[in-house]
Amino acid sequence: MAPSHEDAVGPGSVFAGGSRKGPERTPLLGGASLVTSTTPPPVSNYVIQSRKFPDGAGHTIRSSVEAEHGLLDDAEDTHGVDNESCCGVEGTAYAMLARLPGLHTYTTLAFFLYFGHSWMLMQRPDIAVGIIGCFMLYGVVRFWIMWGSAFHGLNLLRKNDSRNPKYWQQQKRPLGSLEFGSIWHAVIVPNYKEPISKLRQTLDTIASQSIAHQIVICMGMESRDPKAHEVALQLQSEYADKVGGFCYTSHTLESGEVAGKSSNENWAARCVKRLMVDKMRINPDHIVLTVCDADSFFHPNHFACLTHSYCADGEDRFHKFYLGVTNFMPNVCHVPAVCSARYTVLSVGRMAELGSPVSSPFPLAIYSLSLRLAQKAQYWDPSVIPEDWHMYFRCIFADQVYNYTVSKVPLQGRFIVHIVGH
Repeated sequence: MAPSHEDAVGPGSVFAGGSRKGPERTPLLGGASLVTSTTPPPVSNYVIQSRKFPDGAGHTIRSSVEAEHGLLDDAEDTHGVDNESCCGVEGTAYAMLARLPGLHTYTTLAFFLYFGHSWMLMQRPDIAVGIIGCFMLYGVVRFWIMWGSAFHGLNLLRKNDSRNPKYWQQQKRPLGSLEFGSIWHAVIVPNYKEPISKLRQTLDTIASQSIAHQIVICMGMESRDPKAHEVALQLQSEYADKVGGFCYTSHTLESGEVAGKSSNENWAARCVKRLMVDKMRINPDHIVLTVCDADSFFHPNHFACLTHSYCADGEDRFHKFYLGVTNFMPNVCHVPAVCSARYTVLSVGRMAELGSPVSSPFPLAIYSLSLRLAQKAQYWDPSVIPEDWHMYFRCIFADQVYNYTVSKVPLQGRFIVHIVGH
């Protein structure tokens, strides 16, 4: 029988401003656990007086080794990382391969604009008509596949959207799977001069999760933002008692780094690893990293479904990206018509990609992966701006011994993510 809240934290516990002495269950490296009596600091970002955790194991480790004001300024050591290569790929070869997509695009345009117009239409119109017919046939087939997949995905989303909050916790998982309550979600929210009202909207959807007690929010702030600490402390005071943990980082742009989401997430992920694994001694195999934008809206069962999928995937969980359906439509009525049409098409297309049984979509803006996989890829590349596709290929290079897959969990009875249109 699952322990009660009183059993987990000890009867008569006192939080926030007082001392607490009670048994604390800490998952250790290697899968073992340690139960000790601890006395946390007078002020804790993880345990608040009015806090009541649901029954079950895995949510008693709220007091921790923490920095003043919740600021994490100690990241995993980066010494020994070869900056001239990307997971074994030499920098020169990597730079050449990075230019192949552009070369392919320019070559194709040149062929159709010059040879197609000047030679093919004039000398061999039969070949030109054949090529145009093939393109038209391909477009028609792709069109109907997209719409069929989109309606299939929409049907699954409607069904999963009606699940009760405890649905995913109660699902059966293979024998030997990780315990549902032992999984921790570190959600990194990069931010640079975003309005605090927008950040509150995002954090509200995280705090309203059915397993909010298993979520640690890490606000990725930038040191060049003069209001970064002020905003982070204000958000900490509002949300620290609503989730499993709250902290923030202050990223300083180093030589060779490019300002953007990738360098911010790289620093934040290393800080989270240092805190949760090196200091709190949580098993890294039980930690899932999720990155999102500062204006992301999560479905209330998003992380519950993610937890279920992560636990049930066995060893495959360390070789997968977990994707949600990206919906860019919440504010389509407040943007120009051209942008509204674009966001609508993007939303339908993304749902079709994830609903299609033959597609293998890349991560886009919001995705989750295991901490182990992020470590293997040496985290995010701070020298680039686009981080989603880049991180996906970075992990492929780092995980060459495995047949790499993307878990389309949202449309296989899984979860959905709503994103505010930009």
